[in-house]
Amino acid sequence: MKKDIFNLSGKKIVLTGGLGLLGLNFVEAFLERGATVIIIDMVDEITAKQKIQSKLGDAGEKLLYFHGDVTDRKSLEEIKEKIMTSFGNVDALINNAAMNPKVEAGSTTISQKNTFEDLKIEDWERELKVNLTGAMLCSQVFGGVMKTGSTIINISSVYEYLPGRFY
Repeated sequence: MKKDIFNLSGKKIVLTGGLGLLGLNFVEAFLERGATVIIIDMVDEITAKQKIQSKLGDAGEKLLYFHGDVTDRKSLEEIKEKIMTSFGNVDALINNAAMNPKVEAGSTTISQKNTFEDLKIEDWERELKVNLTGAMLCSQVFGGVMKTGSTIINISSVYEYLPGRFY
């Protein structure tokens, strides 16, 4: 008999940035495979419920949402304690939270062009803090309670650079 390598029944997956463009699709796929998904995102509770309901309907106890900041270790520690109290373990951490100036500005079309030369240092530093430091902090906090055989996956994307422009 062949093992179903896509069966995630009984697995608890922590997904940062779970309400973003990629995140909701990841959530849907994990739920379809039987996992319990714990989303950590910056979206307020009301908007989170609306996004989840719109995309997924009612996932019941298989889906939990925590409002949290991946750059705030204290916030992550508090969420970890709640997860451990409810589930006792974490089987996978997916670091998916990210800053993208095009998405953050509300545009998902390639027609909105930003010049790299005009990128504000504050925006650059915020991106580094969320995209890199956030992944490191989440890996430290949740990795510390993960058992042998658990998984940490880091999602990243690359800007498309053209002379004088990035997307």
